[in-house]
Amino acid sequence: MRMQLHSGKSNSYRFSGGGYPCPYCGSRTGWSYLRDYGKDYGTCFACGEKRFPETAQQALWSSPIVPPPIRPKLDRCIPLATVEQTLTAYERNPFVQFLQGTFGPEATRQVLKQLWIGTARNEGTVFWYADQEGSFRRPKVMYYGSDGRRIKDQPTKQMHYAGHTLEKGYPLPLFGEHQLNP
Repeated sequence: MRMQLHSGKSNSYRFSGGGYPCPYCGSRTGWSYLRDYGKDYGTCFACGEKRFPETAQQALWSSPIVPPPIRPKLDRCIPLATVEQTLTAYERNPFVQFLQGTFGPEATRQVLKQLWIGTARNEGTVFWYADQEGSFRRPKVMYYGSDGRRIKDQPTKQMHYAGHTLEKGYPLPLFGEHQLNP
């Protein structure tokens, strides 16, 4: 930790690690002393007591607390028209076909609509990641066999985040986050 005196003169106050007995509570785990002033000055993480030299104490209480700068967010969204293009051709999607065979067409239709699951050009399953506001951030393409299991051993059918979303500014929310109530 470095403190700067209010007068503009810069002094460096460096703390040591803990493990020394606290002069207030006797704890051997929490006392961290100021290196340049010896073990009599410092702070205890166990009891919260502090002892500083007069100049360090003035610097500590007179220094303004400056929060870290806030970086502008580059939140980009994928247009709804792009998402809707993938919400077709379910007859070519092995994962959707497996769901329909297992749970029936109506239950599958509800799940596809609720979770925004689509079909990629090469018969992959597109899982759209949307945030709580309903903005689409990234598509994740995964490949399934007719038995409902993921295909992992074929190089052309590896899971990937499709398209322009590899650029900066497309945050990845939790899958299904759009279902949470804000």
